[in-house]
Amino acid sequence: MHFSGRTWRPSYEADSCIIQLTSGCTWQRCHFCSLYAEEPFRVSPLAEFEQDLGEIKAYQPYARRLFLTGANPFALSYERLRPYILTVRDYLIKCQTMAMFASIRDIRDKEVWQLKKLRAMGINGLSIGTESGDDETLALAGKGYTAADIAEQCGKLDEAGIEYYFVYMTGLAGKGRGYWNAVNSAKLFSRLNPYFISVDSLTLFPDTELCRMEREGRFTPAGEKVLKFSTGTSDAMDRLKQELELISGEVCGTLRAGYSLSYGTYRLAGQLAEYYRNYPKVNLQIIMDQSGQLYQQMLDGTLDIAIIRGEYSWEGGRYLLAEERVYMVCSIENEDRKLQEYPYISRKADPYLSGQLLRWIREQGISTESSKICVDNITTCEELVGSGVGWSILPEIALENFTGVKKPLSFKNGDPFIRRTYVFCQRETLRLPQVDAFIKVLRKMHT
Repeated sequence: MHFSGRTWRPSYEADSCIIQLTSGCTWQRCHFCSLYAEEPFRVSPLAEFEQDLGEIKAYQPYARRLFLTGANPFALSYERLRPYILTVRDYLIKCQTMAMFASIRDIRDKEVWQLKKLRAMGINGLSIGTESGDDETLALAGKGYTAADIAEQCGKLDEAGIEYYFVYMTGLAGKGRGYWNAVNSAKLFSRLNPYFISVDSLTLFPDTELCRMEREGRFTPAGEKVLKFSTGTSDAMDRLKQELELISGEVCGTLRAGYSLSYGTYRLAGQLAEYYRNYPKVNLQIIMDQSGQLYQQMLDGTLDIAIIRGEYSWEGGRYLLAEERVYMVCSIENEDRKLQEYPYISRKADPYLSGQLLRWIREQGISTESSKICVDNITTCEELVGSGVGWSILPEIALENFTGVKKPLSFKNGDPFIRRTYVFCQRETLRLPQVDAFIKVLRKMHT
């Protein structure tokens, strides 16, 4: 048998004969996986595949089910899959069904009529590592699709009559997001018809993006203790000081505030200057970070207040600070070019925004995989667009001095693409004078 790659199958395929159709993975961008990092994608030649079928026939001539190995053999087009599938029954006349791993991405290029023909040829059992049905978690995991994509592509499988199975990964959303990941996944999965759902748990393997994020403090695995005893003691002392300051009625003490990167870039200096002029006795401790990281720090209690962009559930105080449109932007000389013709300039974004960006791009039928420039901040992104290097999608807050072309975006259902900014407050710090004063300054400067 020609097994050249990592060879494994799910436990529920234990009674199936296995044969290699592909090795390696076509995606290799999932942030939790390094299984195929050193293994390029390869399709077994048809002659090699036939030799393996002959060997199976010699030992299992009455095999009734085959499992085709590889990370995602279903990535092959209908035309490439067809000769392999039709060859199976030349050797195994009793074989009724064939199964394999698949990704949601692998279904996109197949029409329903093609899926029906593959089902008639015997394909009936796709193991799909969806991992989640929550857009924020899918973006964090680097899956390359959204919950809407899962619904659309599995709807095609349902119409074709192809049986499929989901994998749900607990812990993937990180600390504080597990509940909403589970709820949103359950809502999606219950609308579909997976034959069953298997449950795995996240393990942080070395050399994965999530492991790097964990080391850098940008991802906290569910259930792990983040604060040491000394930090907890320090926080308790801070709370005691705050209570004493509250009794005095004077606006002083410490304010631990977080600013979203994109919001803080354009608003932080002016707001802090105004606040400090009015309340010079307050000790300001300010950080700027991605909204997802600020949200995590709010959950951990290491911030009193945070300005966060995007939609996050919160049981403390939350106020809508601003709402703005999101635009497609390009230079004047690129105004009449089709977006597919020149590079898309992307930037680091929180998982919620990443999901929304992916949704709009998918709805326009735009492929950015072969022409994509990634930068780490919004100002560099704007500068590259202005110089004519490519096009991008930016919020209104970043375009006050932009002199190029900007077009407001809407989704396919007609909803405008909107970015909202919120003020999050800890419930126990809402009554502190320095927090109340900070909120008043923010609201005043947004009226």
